[in-house]
Amino acid sequence: MKLKQLIILLLLSNLLKSQTISGFVYDAISKEPIIGAIVFCNDNTSNNKAVVSNNYGFYSLKLKSDSAYTIVVFYLGYKKQQFTIVPTKMDSTYTIYLESNATNGEVEITANVINNNSQVFTANDIKKIPVFLGESDAIKAFQTQPGVKQGAEGFGSLIIRGGSAEQVQYILDDMPLYYVNHMGGFISTFNTDAISKVELFKNHTPANFSGSLSGVFDVRLKEGNATKWTGTVAVGLLSTRLNFNGPVFKNKSTLEISARRLNIDLITTPIFKLLHSATQPQYAFSDVMLKYTHKLSSKLKLSVSLFNSYDAIDVYKKLDDFKTYMNTYSYSNEYIYNWSNTTGAIRLMHSINSRLFVTSVINAGMFTNNLKLNNIANTDGVETSNYLTTIKLNLKNVSAKTTFDYSFNNNIKLLSGINYELISSGLGNQQTTVKTQNYNNTETYIGDKTLSHQIAVFATSNIALTTKLKASIGFNNLVFTSNNFTKNYFQPRVLLQYQFTKNNSSSISYCQNVQPMHLLTNNGVGMPNDIWVPADNYAKPQQASQLNINYTLYFYTKKYSLQTDVYYKTMENLIRYKDGYSVYSTKNDWHSTIETQGKGLSYGLEILAKKELGKLTGFIAYTLSKTTNQFANVNNGNPFNYKYDRRHELNVFANYAITPKINITANFYFATGNAITLPTAIYNVPNISFNYPQNTYLPDYGIDHGFHNYSTNYAFAYDGVNQQRTTNFHRLDIGANFTKQKKHGVRIWSVGIYNVYNHQNPFAYQYDYSNNQFNLKSISFFQIMPYITYEYKF
Repeated sequence: MKLKQLIILLLLSNLLKSQTISGFVYDAISKEPIIGAIVFCNDNTSNNKAVVSNNYGFYSLKLKSDSAYTIVVFYLGYKKQQFTIVPTKMDSTYTIYLESNATNGEVEITANVINNNSQVFTANDIKKIPVFLGESDAIKAFQTQPGVKQGAEGFGSLIIRGGSAEQVQYILDDMPLYYVNHMGGFISTFNTDAISKVELFKNHTPANFSGSLSGVFDVRLKEGNATKWTGTVAVGLLSTRLNFNGPVFKNKSTLEISARRLNIDLITTPIFKLLHSATQPQYAFSDVMLKYTHKLSSKLKLSVSLFNSYDAIDVYKKLDDFKTYMNTYSYSNEYIYNWSNTTGAIRLMHSINSRLFVTSVINAGMFTNNLKLNNIANTDGVETSNYLTTIKLNLKNVSAKTTFDYSFNNNIKLLSGINYELISSGLGNQQTTVKTQNYNNTETYIGDKTLSHQIAVFATSNIALTTKLKASIGFNNLVFTSNNFTKNYFQPRVLLQYQFTKNNSSSISYCQNVQPMHLLTNNGVGMPNDIWVPADNYAKPQQASQLNINYTLYFYTKKYSLQTDVYYKTMENLIRYKDGYSVYSTKNDWHSTIETQGKGLSYGLEILAKKELGKLTGFIAYTLSKTTNQFANVNNGNPFNYKYDRRHELNVFANYAITPKINITANFYFATGNAITLPTAIYNVPNISFNYPQNTYLPDYGIDHGFHNYSTNYAFAYDGVNQQRTTNFHRLDIGANFTKQKKHGVRIWSVGIYNVYNHQNPFAYQYDYSNNQFNLKSISFFQIMPYITYEYKF
């Protein structure tokens, strides 16, 4: 018999003697899918008979049809469930319902499943961490993890392993987002009440993602309770949050609605008007998430997701108001700034059979950013001059993605698919109108709009080579085209994991990433006035290669875990603004304002020690790293420290449940100061006039440090870029939650203090010229801040 025929016969005989059980894992009360539940066969014969439910709660487990098996299912925070099945020659469907474990008791995890490729937070995890004004925030929760930095203090940005804020891809229920912050970067747009889980990939990027250099931030929304209507109402110092979810048709379709609004403007706006203040600032933000899910059949489900966030700033200032013996003069200006993010998606999830699960998503979104500046002069109540400037920016995207998740057996699984995205972006439109009694002129600049296309084909095979050695081998092939630039990028993704015992494992991974979109930004933390532009022949797509080695250990029946990562990452084709240029210098041609072909190097050690069970839980996260950048025309072509290169970072978080109704939390953060460029000497040069360009080798924190024709003449001498350091950062935040069961629901009071000992962490630096000398002064925005929030769940 030929070898080929023998292989086919063996495969057929294997199929005839086996059965695949599949289905969904749900919460027993709400009937919501549980993501990441472990389903395994407890027969003590094979360590490979364990699978994890996917992002839609679906699992598939193959068994031999020769004896009875005990199936065990568990998920942290739920009671372990087990049942016995007798496999037949036919595949079967088993729907599994897990009951919540209110005491969150200790569970001995016996399945051989260790996740050392990503970090996962649920909504409950996020809410435990005390943050700015008590506003729980998914992004800031991950800032506590090793290898993740926050940029400038208080900013809701993720600086991952030497990257920048725009190098993180944000996904909300399969919808790509290009701006994810309120308040110019201090609060994220993700309402925690609507979140099911958040997963951050920084060690190894799965093959089904492409387009970002440093990481993927994948947010999954709840589907909603399928049996009854429930909700949450929360009022804090910063915002009011609402969340309602329940069945439209019981056990058939669900609706999840979540909304949030700023509270501060409701108080401050009337006060400023009542006082007739010369300056009357108004600021408001809101966000709304909606998700409708309909079960078309036991195997087919449809969902529609909508998301909108909105911020608006309106500052009116009366500059002067005075009378002469003949006339009355008044001057005023108004600053109006708003930005919004709107996106929606239709998703079809189909369990075609016990082995194949298919997801198809169509998405459309838009980010808009509008600025209006108006200066008005009046004489005797008649307008004599009006200077009006408007700037409008927007980015639009349409995408479609289909993913195939196929299980050959417990040892071989294939994830493959195709993704297409169309992006319309550019420099925006600018209009300036000048009106006086004798003059009227309008100048309009219409920025170029560029269409870029991204088509990605991906596939990855997860293979159990032996009972201890597993491999994930795949690729993402991206074809990018924009203007006259078209190029194909093959991005290999390889992950090998060796399981020494059920409690410890080691892995090594290598991946290449390409980012075809550039963000023109001054501060690098992500602000709404930043501009997205597509790569081209002049500013080529950014590329990165990363090698990561991990060791993970669980001990004391998995009460404790220790995860250690060592990484080495190189980056190419980075960009940055030339000295003296900013986002407002890009009116004619952004290419002439930037440095290109930059290189980056980042390497480090990350340690994460966790305790996840018991009354006292928490973690210690430590990062030792170094990151440098290099540009031909910067620092004489020599490598220099990246501005967010912090040699040491430490986060210590603890949560202690005094009683089931009272728990206290504390988070301590320490980091080495940012790299900064300061003059090593300042010289008085008489009789020579200098006009120093803005931001010339000065502290780059997104504020104006420029020297513009000082009345005295000085020259500044520099040794290089980012050779000095700011002072170290450190801060302690504490919080407490008081829970009480009421007649119709649960009441929770949350109180806490941000920056307990009021340490003056530097947010920015600027020079002050007084007494014939320059003094460098730090600016600290975030002083000690108490907070209180009332939350009611029903």
